Amino acid sequence: MSPIKIVWYAALLGFTTSLAIHIGAFFGFGWLPRIFAWILHIGVFVTIAPAFYWAGLDDKSVSIKEHYRRLKHVFLSCPPLMRYMAILVILYGLATMIQGVSFSFGTTEDTTNGIAKIRSLSAVWLMFYTDAVVILYSVMRRSAMNRHQETKSGTDLEIYSTDQQ
Repeated sequence: MSPIKIVWYAALLGFTTSLAIHIGAFFGFGWLPRIFAWILHIGVFVTIAPAFYWAGLDDKSVSIKEHYRRLKHVFLSCPPLMRYMAILVILYGLATMIQGVSFSFGTTEDTTNGIAKIRSLSAVWLMFYTDAVVILYSVMRRSAMNRHQETKSGTDLEIYSTDQQ
């Protein structure tokens, strides 16, 4: 199995785990061991950094416009349902982060109880794991298309070379 696929499965596992934790926190289940939260934190970096590298989104020598073009290409190379779900999850995660910050800003009492913290953290995890899943899916699809083109062109060359003899 390729390293891209291994990291993609890890990102998918992180996404589903974050989604389960987020749904649980949304309905009032606020129990999450600290070590488990750290594993999900570290998992975000373990999956998103290679995803950006393999997609070529880590290149600092290109312009912002080129980065935007590459990111647009990543999203457009995914199936429409995956693309729309990713956009919705990212917008939802941003809204949850803004809500968490705005409700806790300016108060002297501790308004961020355990469930609210877990819900905010899991929304952030959802955003980053969604990015990793989408980017890695696009990279896997692009490499599969490249392999298919190489195989197809190799077969055409074989046929051409046998016809000429």
